[in-house]
Amino acid sequence: MSNNNTVCPYCKTTKEEFVKDGLLGCEHCYGAFSQVILPWLNKNQSASHHKGKRALSVLTKSQLDQYKTLVDELDIAMFAEDYAQMHRIQEKMDEIRNGNK
Repeated sequence: MSNNNTVCPYCKTTKEEFVKDGLLGCEHCYGAFSQVILPWLNKNQSASHHKGKRALSVLTKSQLDQYKTLVDELDIAMFAEDYAQMHRIQEKMDEIRNGNK
């Protein structure tokens, strides 16, 4: 693993990429970015392990386009520190990834 925990040594995903889009490149990212991931998992999933979702690769083009739009909207809400909007957007993203939309 990287000494400074900014790059996964296996898939080369950067911490900045993970923070931006919330997606990990491989199972080794959990170790590489544990300082960021564990607090997020504990807050958002009430657990210190990933519960799992459908991979983005199994989404339809429409679902993927919708998901990417939500990622952009989430960035805007994060910049504005609009936590309620961030929560609503994350719920929509979860619905798409869980197959509910």
